[in-house]
Amino acid sequence: MKKNNISLFDDFKRTDGARASHTSSAYDFLNKSAWKAASYVRDKVTEWACDFPIDKDFVARFTSRDDKEHAGAFFELITFQLLRHHGYKVSFQTHSVADSSRRPDFTAYKRKQEILIAECTLSGLPNHNPGTERLENEIKEIIESIPSPQYYVNVEFERAGTASIAKNKIITFVKKVIGAGQQPITSLIDLNKWIMEEGEWKIIFSLIPKPKGRPRTLGINGSGGAEIIDSISPLRNSLNRKRASKYGTLHLPYLICLNSFDMYLDEIDIMQTLFYEDGYWKCNGRPQNKTVSGILLFKDLGRWSLDSARPVLWHNPWAENPIKTTLLNVDQYIFNDTDQLFPTRKLIQGKGIGEILHIDSDYLSQDVS
Repeated sequence: MKKNNISLFDDFKRTDGARASHTSSAYDFLNKSAWKAASYVRDKVTEWACDFPIDKDFVARFTSRDDKEHAGAFFELITFQLLRHHGYKVSFQTHSVADSSRRPDFTAYKRKQEILIAECTLSGLPNHNPGTERLENEIKEIIESIPSPQYYVNVEFERAGTASIAKNKIITFVKKVIGAGQQPITSLIDLNKWIMEEGEWKIIFSLIPKPKGRPRTLGINGSGGAEIIDSISPLRNSLNRKRASKYGTLHLPYLICLNSFDMYLDEIDIMQTLFYEDGYWKCNGRPQNKTVSGILLFKDLGRWSLDSARPVLWHNPWAENPIKTTLLNVDQYIFNDTDQLFPTRKLIQGKGIGEILHIDSDYLSQDVS
């Protein structure tokens, strides 16, 4: 494969050792930070990009200030390298079939024979609203700018609004909270609470004493009151966008590579998504989407989890073109008793991304945020 000389990062001496701000994009921080961990990731990405068929579209997405666009491009690059590190030749968006004009992301070859096609996608957070998140991040950044030598300021967005709060009102309220202080406590339940209600917003503040010399002001922060977390719908929607039928008639194993940023997603949610009632693979007791051979599922794979991420390959027990368990050396689930509501799983253990891509286990020796 021809090496490319396109750079994904700016060429300058980096001196910024500050933490990531709440309003800066993921790419901007990675591009500008002088952190050892950021430098390591830039070097790795640059190394991987040399063998990747980069074009203007990919560069635009990778360097985008839209975190979703950046994460999508980053994930494509890692998936490409995962396949290559298994010894396969990999082409990007070249596979085509007679009855479709669309092309999946990757085709893997072994000894010049096509053995697999793969498509990448992301799955978002449950109950997620990007507009609300942006406004919350702006408020967090204002809080970080307020000196608080003795306390971390915790913030819980009990109710979010659609319009921002005036900066001076936030500063005045938070200074009042810091000035009131917190009596010694034996349990977090005993924390004093201050409630700010402004327009549609309801924000709950509390204080935790902090060690001397810690510059940060913001402590624990979270969004939303008590609500039901739906992890199944985002996962199902992401899979539905990548149905194999959009690529015409396939005669190769088709793999959906999915990176989920849902911290609540667990294996029960995945099993329900795939097999329960209107499941992706089993709907009302009957198999469907049999042209999807498997799902390679990552949890929160990104710049700060390269050493720890462990993808799991979920095999479709009814696949028309099954994936051989020897094709990828990752954790895998294969299924028996497919006539049961939930088929019995068997785990085949494999390697994590760090081991496959030769990631230094100590690259996160400097704190990241």
